[in-house]
Amino acid sequence: MAKARYSTTERLGILAVDTIATREFKWIFREQTVLDMGIDAHLETVDEGVPTGRLIALQIKTGASYFDEQSATSIVFRGKNTHLEYWTKHALPVVVILHDPEKNESYWEVVTTKRVVKTENAWKLDIPKKQAFDVSSMKSLSQIADGPSETLRLNKLRLASSLMKEIIDGKNYFLEATEWINKTSGRGSVRIVSENVDGTEAVAVDWRNFYASFIPYETVFQLMFPWANFVPDHELYADAAYDRYLNENGIWDGEDNEFRIIDENERDEYVRDACSPGIRPYDEDGSGEVVNYRLRLSVNDIGNSFLELDKFLTSDQPLLDKIM
Repeated sequence: MAKARYSTTERLGILAVDTIATREFKWIFREQTVLDMGIDAHLETVDEGVPTGRLIALQIKTGASYFDEQSATSIVFRGKNTHLEYWTKHALPVVVILHDPEKNESYWEVVTTKRVVKTENAWKLDIPKKQAFDVSSMKSLSQIADGPSETLRLNKLRLASSLMKEIIDGKNYFLEATEWINKTSGRGSVRIVSENVDGTEAVAVDWRNFYASFIPYETVFQLMFPWANFVPDHELYADAAYDRYLNENGIWDGEDNEFRIIDENERDEYVRDACSPGIRPYDEDGSGEVVNYRLRLSVNDIGNSFLELDKFLTSDQPLLDKIM
């Protein structure tokens, strides 16, 4: 019997993925009809009906044979070294999708050097069964479309660049936050406040309903603003520290009906510590439930280095572009 020159099997997988992406995700599926090494389609995410320009490259493998090697939790996909080198250097993140036409089920995993395992002849990739190609994976796939973590970090620095430049130029910005310290949800509020020349203030960015479950706010701030140093607002923290010290260490003077300080040097050291650089709250509300922060922002080495790099990357140097 002559060998079949055409099989519908691969088409079934492409059509199935196209249907899910288009009908359920409501994203844009573009099949790549031009020869591309192991890239069957591009998938563009859509946010509330608006295409985002963020893409994923798809390699779709269809057939029961791709499910021969599996465990209770994953399916083993084996690939060629030429594909691995091409995919890991691709401008887009590459996702392998395995489609079972008999069960009409598809599973996926992104190809990265960290996830693949080199074998004697090539490499393999464990594709988790929990990663079905359906609406449950939209959030994860959208994050992949955003790019690798280093790209996301770079983009976050770029988004903050105008703020960094204003701080360097002398404008005052403060990070204000309220933390519910006894809530496992990490409930609170965070905002960036700018100080105008006339002393008035305006809210620049506001996260009113903020949650950082099980993560200390000190860590959260460092992750949110990796470009910043934090210095407590001196006047506010000094007043709060003075009041705390007075309540904790003062001696009650019944004649004048007030607390008096015995050791002024100790008090001054206590206030200086409260105002030293670092992330710390300035007071509690008295209930033991809420603490507040007000931290002046300055640009650290990461921020300054990024601004220098960004200046180079965005500068108009046609001769350099031509040479490179």
